[in-house]
Amino acid sequence: MGQQEYRTFLTNRVFGNIGNPVRHGEQSDRHRQALFAIVAVAGWLDSFTVVSAHEVLGLMLTEELSSHRS
Repeated sequence: MGQQEYRTFLTNRVFGNIGNPVRHGEQSDRHRQALFAIVAVAGWLDSFTVVSAHEVLGLMLTEELSSHRS
């Protein structure tokens, strides 16, 4: 995801009209919005750290999901 796409994602999904009701506790789809916020934080971390937050989150999710299959 490029810088412009990331900004568009933040504006539209996290801080824009779609995310506004969730941030104010007025929408029931909080789980989906929480995932958007996690992706936004990962993108922010990717801008300032050496380790890719998206890669780390992906590995953690893969490990967690595979442990539930057993």
